[in-house]
Amino acid sequence: MSDDDATATFQAETRLPTKRLQHEWERLQRDGPIGSVYNLTPTDDSLSDWQLLIEPGEHSLYAGGTFKAKITVPLTYPMCQPAIRFETPIYHPNIACGATVYFEGGLSSSSWLPSMTLQTFVINVVALMDEPFAARYQYAATGEQLETDREGFEAEAKRWVEIYAVPASSRVEGDAVDVKVKVEVEVEVMEEEEGEQAKSIDACEEEK
Repeated sequence: MSDDDATATFQAETRLPTKRLQHEWERLQRDGPIGSVYNLTPTDDSLSDWQLLIEPGEHSLYAGGTFKAKITVPLTYPMCQPAIRFETPIYHPNIACGATVYFEGGLSSSSWLPSMTLQTFVINVVALMDEPFAARYQYAATGEQLETDREGFEAEAKRWVEIYAVPASSRVEGDAVDVKVKVEVEVEVMEEEEGEQAKSIDACEEEK
């Protein structure tokens, strides 16, 4: 193989599937999102980074809030699934502000299929918000509260919605400080666990 051929092959292997992503974006603009609880838009011309806004329905525990998240599309998409980080604090046993969400069960890296789309991914994110993956909570203390004191868990989750996911004018300053500290502690714990969790993503990258 010549140097030019090798360079062309490398560039092809490290280039985002822009045509596929462009098609998904055009379809999303034309047909609108599946459901009415989220808005998904690209934030760069390469379509590698996307902004997600989720407004849970009235029957959701997180109703009344708007949750912002960033989706990053890997070079191996659609062979490997996108990654997502929530930017809005949320009281949840599988999701935290600033931490990558690693899926298990129905949307783990091992169950991701190339036929799936960004909308498929987002729909599963929304579902995870209301249906935590109980087989493996990323945040043990929050998961334990959900299992043993659901009423207390729901009250705390709603309090976080009021503090962090609604307009700033309606937040209670004292509570916001308390929750901010709690978020920072949970994210610190998550960072210790991310090394093991990330292995599944690395494995996907290698296998695909």
